Amino acid sequence: MRQNLAWAFALAMMVGCGAPQGPHVRYVQASPEQLASVEGEQVVWYEFQAGDEVPMGFAFLGMAELGSNNLRMTVRRPFWIVVFQSGRTSFSFDGHTLVDNPFSRWGMMVGRGDQRGSMALLMYVGPANEAPPALRR
Repeated sequence: MRQNLAWAFALAMMVGCGAPQGPHVRYVQASPEQLASVEGEQVVWYEFQAGDEVPMGFAFLGMAELGSNNLRMTVRRPFWIVVFQSGRTSFSFDGHTLVDNPFSRWGMMVGRGDQRGSMALLMYVGPANEAPPALRR
């Protein structure tokens, strides 16, 4: 009986505690020292708010390669990227709950421009009901 109670208590604690906790860092406002100070943490929550502009690099690797370093991401709605020490990442749209599959959708547009073939890869990450109509399933 005690063993069953212990297991029930342990399960309740795991479920009740929710997402793993760790420091929350507002990414665009963090200094290099603040970013360095969380490198050894088990879990770090990087916060992004609407209007934040973040310099980015982009790489597409595998069957083909594409890269760019001069991009700027403009945040449209609050979200968190949750990084685990193991390298696993998750998203959160409320700052408390992890979403391992952030309802991503992607599509491709193929066209011709400047006498050469051109292509655009579109990727949406967010709640499925907010996806652009062309990317809804």
